[in-house]
Amino acid sequence: DNTGTPLAGDVYTVSSTRDAARSIGMGITDSDKIAASATLATLPGDNTNALALAALKDSSAISGNTFSEYYAQIVADIGIELNTAASNAEARERIVQQMEVQRASISGVSMEEEAVELIKLQRAYEAAAQLMRTVDEMYETLLNIR
Repeated sequence: DNTGTPLAGDVYTVSSTRDAARSIGMGITDSDKIAASATLATLPGDNTNALALAALKDSSAISGNTFSEYYAQIVADIGIELNTAASNAEARERIVQQMEVQRASISGVSMEEEAVELIKLQRAYEAAAQLMRTVDEMYETLLNIR
């Protein structure tokens, strides 16, 4: 209710990563200002720290996996979850279609069947009208015979 007073049942979401990448920018554009050497005494261009940082991608870091393996596992898990969700959605759509067919069969209303019945009734009406015309003409003929 946004009154500021916490109530029983209130839910709070705290995320340190939500929209984190939105504000990431390049702080240093001059490569000579990147501290990549192991010591202050080494000359510029000594990439000892940068090479050590790059080597971390192949070191065992998370649950016995390298960063690369862990990332690949996360991507695979997301792909599996996405595939499962898509399959579930497709199955539910088929269930909805089956239920609609079943509902239509229970209600017994079919537009095609109703159209056929309407045409039959129209033909019967036309036939009855023709019979009445024929009977009327016969009476006229009988009355005019005298």
